[in-house]
Order: sequence, then C-alpha cells, then structure tokens
Amino acid sequence: MSEGLYTRSVSAAAKAAAPDRSVSSAEQRAVEIRRAVFGVAAAAASLLVFVASGFNFHWRLDAWLLAHGILEAAIIVVSAHIVSISFGLWFSQRDPRWLVLCAGFLLATLLNLAHLLFYAGIATPAPEILSTRIFVWAHESAACVALLTAAFVLTAQRVRYRHAAAAILFLALYVGALFWFQAPVEQMVRSAWQEKGNNFFNLLICLVALLRVSSRVGAGDRTPGLVTLGAVIGVEMVAQLSYIATRQYTDAFTTLGHAYKLVAFGVLYYGLFFASFLRPYELLRKTEALFRTLVERSPAGITLSREGRIVHANNAFLQIFGFPDLRTAKSMRLWELDADDPQAAQRRYLAREGGDTTVPASMIRRITRYDGGVIHVRVEHEVVDMPDGRATLGYFVDLSATIHAQNELQRLANYDPLTGLPNRSLLLDRLDQAVRTAQRAGELVAVLFLDLDQFKGVNDTLGHSLGDELLKRVAARLGGVCRKEDTFGRLGGDEFLVIAQRLPNQDAAATLASKLVHALERPFELDGHELYIGGSVGISLFPRDAHDSGTMIKHADLAMYQAKQSGGPRVCFYSEDMNTRAVERLELGAELRRALEREEFELFYQPQVELSSGRIIAAEGLLRWRSPTRGLVLPANFVPVLEETGLISHVGRLALAKACHQAMEWRTAGLGRMSVAVNISPAQFRSGQLAEDVELALEASGLPHEDLEMEITESLLFEDMEEARTLLERLTSRGVRVALDDFGTGYSSLSSLHNLPVHCVKIDRTFTLALLPGRNTIAAAIINVAHTLGMRVVAEGVETEQQRDILRELGCDDVQGYLIAQPMPGEEFTAWLKGRRAPHLVPVGKRGEQGA
Repeated sequence: MSEGLYTRSVSAAAKAAAPDRSVSSAEQRAVEIRRAVFGVAAAAASLLVFVASGFNFHWRLDAWLLAHGILEAAIIVVSAHIVSISFGLWFSQRDPRWLVLCAGFLLATLLNLAHLLFYAGIATPAPEILSTRIFVWAHESAACVALLTAAFVLTAQRVRYRHAAAAILFLALYVGALFWFQAPVEQMVRSAWQEKGNNFFNLLICLVALLRVSSRVGAGDRTPGLVTLGAVIGVEMVAQLSYIATRQYTDAFTTLGHAYKLVAFGVLYYGLFFASFLRPYELLRKTEALFRTLVERSPAGITLSREGRIVHANNAFLQIFGFPDLRTAKSMRLWELDADDPQAAQRRYLAREGGDTTVPASMIRRITRYDGGVIHVRVEHEVVDMPDGRATLGYFVDLSATIHAQNELQRLANYDPLTGLPNRSLLLDRLDQAVRTAQRAGELVAVLFLDLDQFKGVNDTLGHSLGDELLKRVAARLGGVCRKEDTFGRLGGDEFLVIAQRLPNQDAAATLASKLVHALERPFELDGHELYIGGSVGISLFPRDAHDSGTMIKHADLAMYQAKQSGGPRVCFYSEDMNTRAVERLELGAELRRALEREEFELFYQPQVELSSGRIIAAEGLLRWRSPTRGLVLPANFVPVLEETGLISHVGRLALAKACHQAMEWRTAGLGRMSVAVNISPAQFRSGQLAEDVELALEASGLPHEDLEMEITESLLFEDMEEARTLLERLTSRGVRVALDDFGTGYSSLSSLHNLPVHCVKIDRTFTLALLPGRNTIAAAIINVAHTLGMRVVAEGVETEQQRDILRELGCDDVQGYLIAQPMPGEEFTAWLKGRRAPHLVPVGKRGEQGA
C-alpha cells in the first residue's frame, strides 16, 4: 500500500495515538471526499452559470490588468509556499517524493513570476518576441505537468532518489524544450483546436493525472490525502475549461480561470500545511492527552525527574509514597526516600543519569514513605533526552503486599507458628552454615540443647492452651538472654536449641548455658498461677565433639539427658572437662546469690593523693567478696559470674550505698572533706536506674553530690555516645563527678571526649608500670590532651618513687597505688587516715596485691 500525500509527515507519536488506524483513515477520507465533491461542484456550477448565461463583459484594460496582477501575485505566493513546505518535508523526512514536488512547483512558480513580469504586453504581444507569447500559456502547462508528476510520484509504492532525479530531469527538459523550440512549439499550439491547443493540452495532462489518482483510490489505496489531491487536479481542470471558454483576454472567463487556479493551489497548500503542521500538531495534542490520561490512571507510580528533583509525578506515585500533594513531592529528592542507604542511592541515580550503563536500571528497594512507614518498591529508571537536557523517567510499583506474602510463606516454612522462633528446618540450615564458616575461619561453634523440666505436668494439669502460653513466655525470656549473633529456635515440644557462633573460648558456652538456666528460675505468672519451670542444657562443640550438624545436635541431646539424670547442676557438656567447668560456674553462681543475701560483699578503699601538695583528695572503693569457704576473693574471680547471672546490678547498688555512707562517716569524724570513687558496671549503667540509684544513695547518706565520683570504663562510655551523654549530663548537672577509668585500653581517644561531661581521666596501670626516663610518650600524650580539655589526670598502679617523679615531671595531677597504700577495709582505712593529718608521699609496705 502506498503512502499518500499527508501521512508521511505524521510522526510516530501521532500514529501511536490512533490505535484503530483504519477507522481514522476512513473517517478522514470521507471528510476529504465531501470537501472535494463540494469544491468541484461549486466550481463547475459557477462555470456553467457563466457559460449558460453567455456572460461576457469587457473591462477596461487597466482595471483588468490590476485584477489579473493581483490574482497572479496570489498564485505565485501560494505556489512559493508549496515549494517551501515541500522542501521542508524532504529536509525532515528525506523522502525523495517531496523533492520532486518541490522541483515541479519551483518551475511553475518561476514561470508564473515571468508571466507576471510580462503580462503588460499580453494584450498586444509583439510578434518578434516569442518568449512573451510563450509566457501566456507556458506557466499553465508547467503547473499541470507538475501536478501530473506529483500524481505519479506520490502514488507510487516506493520512490528512490534515482526515480526522483529522473522526474526532475523530465520537468526540466519539458520546460527547456518550450524555450529551445519556441517557434515550432508555438506554431503547433496555435494551429491546434482553434488556437486553444495549449488549454486542451493542459486539460489532457490533468485528465491523465486525475485518472492516475482515481485508479489508486479505486484499487483500494486507503491513504488519506489522495482524494484531496484528486480534487486539486479537478479544480485545475475547471480552470483550464474556463480558459477554453475565454473569447477575449479581458473577459470574465479569464479572471475566473485564474481564480480557479488560485483555489487549486490553495487547496494543495492547505493539504500540505495540514499534513505538515496542523494534523501532526492535532494528533500530538491528542497523543499527549492520551498519554497523560494513561500516566495519571496508571497503577504504577511514574515520575519525571532531573538530578533527583521531581519535575512531574502522577497520582499513583503520590499515593504510594504518601505525599499529600505534588508540591510536597517536588520539595524532596528521590534518593532521600531510600530507607537503607540514601547516599548510595544518590550515587547510583547521578551515575545513571550521567550515562553510566553499568548501573542497574531495575531493583527492589526499601522506601520510606512521607508518613514514616517503610514499604518495598520495585524501582525502574530510564534516562530520556528532553529538549532542555537529560532527565530520568522512573517507574515505581508497590511490592509490599507481595513481599509480605512471600515473607509469610517463608515464615510458615522456616519458623515455629507458636513461638515465632526458627524451626528444626531453619535451625539445621543455620547450623550447616555456621559449621562451614567455622571451618574456614577456625572458629568455635556450640550447640546448646535445652529441655524444660516438669512441662508435661503443666500440660496435664492446666491444659494445652496454658501450656502453649507458657512456651511463648519461655521463648521470649530465653530469647532475651541470647546474644544477637546467636540463633535461638524451637525443635518441637518443650525442646529448644541455641547455635552460638564466634565464641572466644569454651567458657563462653558455659556462660550462655548458665544464663539460660538462671533465666528459668524466676516464676511465670499465668492465669492466676505461679509456675516454676526449670530447664536442662546439653552442650556440644565444633570441632572437638563433632564435624557435622546432625552429630552436634545428637551429642548435645545426649549431654542434656545426662544433665537431667545427674540430679545436680542442669548444664552438661558432651566433654567431661568442660562439664566440670560448667559445674563450677553454676556452683559459683549459686554461692554468689547466697553471698548477696548474707551481705558478704564489702568495699576496700585505696587513697588518691595530689602530687603537688601530697594531700589525700579521694578514695576509691574496691569490691571484695569475703566468702566463708573461699576466703577473700578478688573481683576478677567473681565479677564475671555476677555479670552473667545478672546480680551485678544488685551488688553495684549495694557498693554505691556503702561508699556514700563511709565517706559521710569520715566527714562526720572530722577527717576532712574527701570524695569517694565507685566503679559502675556496664549492666548498672545500662539498666536505666543508675540516676535513681545515685540519688537514693546520696539522699540516704547525706553525702553532697560533688563528693561522689563515678568511674566508668571507656568502652562502656562509647557504646552509645548520645545515651551516655544524656545520662551523665543528668548526673553532673546535680554535681556528681565522672572519671574515665582504665583509659588507653579501649578504642576511644581523648579528642572524642570534648562533648562529654568527664572530669577526670585515670591512666591505666599498664602504662604506669611501663614508665621509664625518656620513654613516656603515651602517658605524656594522655596528660597533655586531658589538660587541654580541662580534665584532671590520675595515674593508677604507682609503685615506685621513680614512677611518681616521672609523673610529676609530666604534669600528672594525682596518683594512686601501692606507693601510697594498698586497698584496705573501711575501719583500717579510717585508722590510716587519722595517722596522716599532714599527708606526704612515701613508699608504704612492699609490693604485693594490686587493687582491682
């Protein structure tokens, strides 16, 4: 099927706007037929009126020349416009058809212009000037030949440039022959058909062209525009008939012929203009409206953005992301919505918009909605070229419901429906992964098999519903004991499993097992019943006890049964050696519980002395356990167990109260004002009750706030800087002092303390023992930076006068250690204070036990 006069200039976008092309083409063809029939009928009717009435009046020559000139000038202007539009269509589409049309009407325009220039001599042409007489009819023939060429070229199936060149050459040869063989041509034309041969010749040419167009339409060519082209040729034929009816140059038929010719050229111009501008514009406008409707009604969020800033977004995007309106959406950048890593999202976005094809165009991301909710969205980006630069077209599909359904299916397959813990299938998979990782890294993996005691009795007496509720409570409590890196799951019934990875040593497994057992010692309140439920734990280790997940669970199960049958401690290792250590820890934990009840913990005190004056300014309270069976036990031997069993907070609260009362007793006894320092454990610091415990101890003892100093390790302080700052500012605002203990053994630096309310830094004894003349870089750096930040510096573990002298040279403020005094019980320390009303630094005793 050939493409006609108009559709070749319609863009692809306009074609896309017409899904049913046949319907739109039929409608357009019907409109064109009606217009063409009406135009031809009107022209024919007017001509018949002139012929039938014999109307043939004469104008004055000057008036006729003026009217003739106006019509010819209008024809030239319209013809020149046809040339311009044809050339523009060829230049944009590179279709040689338009080049042929342009050449044909360029020749017609030039001959019309020559005709206009010579028309003053038309009425009485000079016989010796043949070219003047040729211009009377040559411009008409050129226009008709141009229409004939256009009819054949524009209705052809395919036109190549060689075909176009041949057609243009034919036009040039035709016009050239008119002037090259002027006399024979004029003689032939004047002698034919009563000297109207030129008009009959033009009429014949138009008839051939009309038959060509009609044959194409009759053959089923549904291309819009062919009917209009046929109408143009028909009007030109009417113009030629009008010229045939002419009896004098100045009669109405001549004027009417020019008018018909102007109408024909005007229709052709309108057709080209309509095809080139009006129809594409209208179709593009409809296309824009169609696509705008599609975009707005699309369930997917669609955005057009540049450098992350939204230029336009549809309603689906606003609904998916929870924006109240488009203005709010435009105030944010797209990467700011990324819930995981906005900076990485920004890099990807800018790289993609910059032309980096390696950046994936489609991915699933977690997105933060405007209201703060997090959803899963499939994001697709495509970089498009806009008139004002590159932009990014984004598609967003909310997959939250799909991912939620997938997660739910995965949860049902891998998690226990009652407790929500990993089930046997997932536990075996996690254990396989842990074993493979441990094999590569040479790490230790422990499997803890826990079985509840007396659970069957709960089910039998209280029913399975309460039994299920008890399992939920047990799972929640035991889950709180496990570390974040541990996998805690339910095997089935009342059996639970813990997979512990990256353990530092074997004792860590025993510690975790002890925590699990002790977590079950507290009763459970269920439906008015106070239920005590115990548990037994069996432990197996990789790689010592087994090398595969199935064997590890089997060995842990056997160890659990041994723990149940032993009747003693409820933790048993598959290895006998580790079982002994677990027993010892359980026994020690039980003794510490009894020690807390019997108040067997006490404080020893070690003085801190100001180097510049020798004045005793403070005393540090150091925890000791005086066991009736073990004797005096140092903190290193029992504090870790206190932390594992959760008793450290209770003991720390007791130590805080004892220290405040002792300091107030020294002040009441007239021994002077002296602050007391107390070590704060991590559990006590994180409990959320530290501020209340401090206030209660100070209020109960009457000790001023500024006489209490809390010593906190640097690793604890920097776990959560903001939380630590809030807590310490609350205490220091009341006057309580804060010291950073064991500085230098962690990963922090003094420069990071400038925003924390720390008053004092204590140099760890390992740096003090390393002091030598000329080799004191670390200690000197700590002292200088601390003084720069306005903090005092206390050196721990001072045992020799040489260390004391070096610290004095370095500018250290205070010292503490065996050179001054070893830790002493409260009564002994009180007596020591009374004997030193004029304190001075002297070596006291021999080197021995170090304070903890």
